[in-house]
Order: sequence, then C-alpha cells, then structure tokens
Amino acid sequence: MSRKAGNPKTANIIDWACTVLTVASFLAYILVIAFWPDLFRQPIAQGTLVSIGIASGVLLSVFLVALAGLYAWLRNRSERE
Repeated sequence: MSRKAGNPKTANIIDWACTVLTVASFLAYILVIAFWPDLFRQPIAQGTLVSIGIASGVLLSVFLVALAGLYAWLRNRSERE
C-alpha cells in the first residue's frame, strides 16, 4: 500500500495553531493565578463551595482535551488528502 504524504504546509499550520492555543491557554491561567489570585478565590455563585479557579481549571482541561482530539482529527485528515 502506498500512502501519499499530506501537505506539509497545512500540517505546519495545524501544528503551530494548536501549539499557540495550548501555550496561550496555560499562560493566561497561570498569569491570573500569579497576579489576580483573588479572582479565582471567588465562588461561582452565592452559597456554593466551587470557586472560579476550580471551574476555570476544569474548563481548561476540557478545552485542552478537545483541542488534542481536534488536532489528531485534523492531522489525520490532512495526511489523507
């Protein structure tokens, strides 16, 4: 079976886009923790124990897992073309 390689330019764009999104997400999260820790201490709603920091950490994790799945799907699709 011969398999033709995907477009290297498309693969490079996908790689860099996902890398920038991942690094920017982590950097933003860490900068908020470093410079505005009181923001993450606040509860989501009155009377709840869940803080904005916990919720944003969970959302960041979900976003990065989804981004990894999107990356794998896009790279596999670009290699088939």
